[in-house]
Amino acid sequence: MNDWGIDWNADPHRIIGWGCPLHGPIMSISSTFGGEMLGYINYFLPIAEMAAITATWVVSIGAYYAISIVLRWAKAIS
Repeated sequence: MNDWGIDWNADPHRIIGWGCPLHGPIMSISSTFGGEMLGYINYFLPIAEMAAITATWVVSIGAYYAISIVLRWAKAIS
C-alpha cells in the first residue's frame, strides 16, 4: 500500500477503470449469451482483435488529420 491508501495490486479494475463505467454493452451481451457461447463466436470472429485494430486505425488517422491541420495552420504545408 502506498501513501494514498490505494493497494494497486488488490484493485486493478478500480485503478484501470477509474472514472469509466465498468459495465456497458459488452457486459450485457456477455451476460445475455453466456460466456461459453460468446467464446465460441469469438473463436471464429475475433471481436477483441477487430476492436483493437479498429481503435488503432482510428487513432492513427485522427493523429494524421490533427497534425495536418496544425501544419496547415502554421503554413508549413499547403
